[in-house]
Amino acid sequence: MFRHGDGRAVPVRCSVSLVTGTTSEPADVAALLTDLSGQVSAGEYRVRAELARQRVLETATDAYVGMDADGIVLEWNAAAERLFGYPAREAAGTRQVADRRDRAGDRRDLAADDRDEVADARDLAGASRDDAAARWDDVADRAEAGPQADDAGAARDRTRAARLGAALDRADALQDRRAGAGERAQAVDDRRVALADRVAGAAGRLGSELDRNIALADRGSGAGERALAGGDRRVSQGDREASSDDRQLPWVDCATGAYTRAAGMMELSRVVTRCPREGQQLLLVVVQVDHVGTDAAVVGGAASGPARVGRSTAALVRAASAALRSGLRSYDLVLRYEDSTFVCALTMLDLVAASARLARVSESLAGGDPRGSLTFGAAALVPDDSVETVMARAHADLQDKHRRMG
Repeated sequence: MFRHGDGRAVPVRCSVSLVTGTTSEPADVAALLTDLSGQVSAGEYRVRAELARQRVLETATDAYVGMDADGIVLEWNAAAERLFGYPAREAAGTRQVADRRDRAGDRRDLAADDRDEVADARDLAGASRDDAAARWDDVADRAEAGPQADDAGAARDRTRAARLGAALDRADALQDRRAGAGERAQAVDDRRVALADRVAGAAGRLGSELDRNIALADRGSGAGERALAGGDRRVSQGDREASSDDRQLPWVDCATGAYTRAAGMMELSRVVTRCPREGQQLLLVVVQVDHVGTDAAVVGGAASGPARVGRSTAALVRAASAALRSGLRSYDLVLRYEDSTFVCALTMLDLVAASARLARVSESLAGGDPRGSLTFGAAALVPDDSVETVMARAHADLQDKHRRMG
């Protein structure tokens, strides 16, 4: 360590070398100090990396469960505690606990088997003592019934000794049987405890398997959500592109205030698509302004570029557009299809109600200044219709009315 003049201690590496003179004898000593404060040892780097990893896991919003190759839980972050409801100290090593219980049950089974063997040996010893006692009784009976009556005292003594030995053997056999029964009872208890340990271990493994299934289901749900989000992004991108195309189109005809043909046909296509899906009626009406002049003058942009109508009828076209927009509902689509032709899309109206509305519009135009009249052809949207087919039927109806009017 090298201490600066300001009191700071800095780790350094000191390299010392001898300086020799012309006679190759040491003349001086040179020392080189290398600052090691900016260098980090490998051990310290590993510690820092592990601390950083732990901070990332503890602050992560997703649950993280780390397991080894045997399926034993090693890591369990705070998000996993919130998701599964188990603290880390209970979740870590769950499979090890089950294995320890299994091993303890196996040891108890072995101990119970040993006790059974000891009890069997004691039973055999008790049976042997019972046999010896029975033999002593036989000897005593023969001695009492024997012909040596004069030696009755000695025979009685032998009989007492034989009976005493038989009684002692029977007492030892009874004690052995009682000890064997206790050993068997203890073996049964050990087996019960071992079975409970195995059941607890199986429950622990089942809980771990359920947790893994839940985590797998969560991962599958997350993947599904990501796929849906990707689809939403693609749809949103398509909407943005359509909106960009729409912004490049002139929406309103500057002469009449109605939709231009390009923008209006785009909106009409959306209405034709939406109404069958929502179960709404749609009536398409083609309106023709009658008695339009022939001397050309620029009035406004309708189809592609400025529309040309008669100089004397420019005000009539504007008045017809204003009458349509004021006489129909605010959400009804009105577009200028050609110089003096308008197309209207009327939702949730049948032909009778629409005809009454358009008749009132024509009356208001006839009483205004300039005066004019309207002729219209209508067609209702039917299943599998397109914009072109319903427009063709409305035009055919308009032409049929013109022929009837002469």
